[in-house]
Amino acid sequence: MGQYQNIVGKKLGSGVAGSAYSTLYTAPDLTRTYIKDINVCNVTANNHNGYLHIVPSGGSPSISNAIMYNYLLGGHDIYNWRGLAIMNAGDTIQVKADVADCLAFYISGADAT
Repeated sequence: MGQYQNIVGKKLGSGVAGSAYSTLYTAPDLTRTYIKDINVCNVTANNHNGYLHIVPSGGSPSISNAIMYNYLLGGHDIYNWRGLAIMNAGDTIQVKADVADCLAFYISGADAT
């Protein structure tokens, strides 16, 4: 990996979570990915629990790589995480919800090459 001179902001992933883990984003080869903002929207009137993990390459979602774990979102509520999380090449962002099609995820950041 290089000196990380080129950093380009972008949408890393978006989608509606299912009841099993799915991958929203995989960090490309020879890059580091910077996660800057995560938004989760409960698109239903009912309370639902959400999960979001930054999973090391070859790993599985677990409490050790959770950003959001069994987090309760009220009906039509929004969760916003802002900060800085760094992914290495091959790492993934994986999400799920207690019920399919209830939580919408939008994640932005940048790749550095």
